[in-house]
Amino acid sequence: MEIETLNTDNLIAGDFPIVPGDGTILTGQTLVRGTVVAKDSGNANKLIPVQSDHGTASVHDPYGVLAEDVDATGGDVVTTVYQAGEFNEDSLVFGGTDTADTHRDALRDLSIFLKKPVSA
Repeated sequence: MEIETLNTDNLIAGDFPIVPGDGTILTGQTLVRGTVVAKDSGNANKLIPVQSDHGTASVHDPYGVLAEDVDATGGDVVTTVYQAGEFNEDSLVFGGTDTADTHRDALRDLSIFLKKPVSA
């Protein structure tokens, strides 16, 4: 008998409705669930990690949160992106030196709300 193990990552952090959408991850990247992504206008609006100090202005603005790990090293990959919901800010991944505080207001404008984890 084989028993599956459930691994939780605590990405989802509340009852606000999760709104999934989709997006295309730009080739050449391996990204993890919880990465906050932006549309890169210089690459046909394909998704890369949001990064405020990136040379391309369009990737300064968050688009959503990756719902799953993505390996796009062999080519572009269409994947699920959360476009609204409540998320544990400690489980999010950002590009460059960005943090949850860097994008908190812009994410709130997208109905993506960040929560700090609470210890029991």
